[in-house]
Amino acid sequence: MPTIVSIRPSGAATVITLDDHSDFRCTREFAARSRVSRGQQIDAVILERLRQQASFDLAYSEVARLLRKQKYSCREIAQRLSQAGCSRTDIHAAIDELAPAGQSDIDIAASLTHDRWRRESQRDGATSWQDFRRRQAGRLAMRGFSPGAISAALAEIRDQHDAASVARD
Repeated sequence: MPTIVSIRPSGAATVITLDDHSDFRCTREFAARSRVSRGQQIDAVILERLRQQASFDLAYSEVARLLRKQKYSCREIAQRLSQAGCSRTDIHAAIDELAPAGQSDIDIAASLTHDRWRRESQRDGATSWQDFRRRQAGRLAMRGFSPGAISAALAEIRDQHDAASVARD
């Protein structure tokens, strides 16, 4: 049976190392909830369940942390979590679970577009919609937003812009 050799903090996560020199990352909360301790022997089946749950828990908490911090596309989040060692399955499950809470790519792209339009139109009132749309579509594409999310975000802002123009006239 594998034995836990160390449990150490590593940034926002905890790394649990086993006597076979393998390790896995989890949140500090997960380590506390699981009641794992140094020197503890763990059955292989239970260890595999712990690893799977720890991976999802870490992916979920990282997605939530990233979305609180800044507005990211799903692709940006997936890249960051992949670099952090989360499995692709857990990354997509965590993103899917948070998406219904208003964190879809379309919502985020629309919010970024609205913020950018407001800044640019306040700074330079002569900004044309066509120039802005072209530049913003490029910015969003570079950040990994899908063409559908980009189109929806730009259409939403255009509709708001058109409504505001009609109201002023």
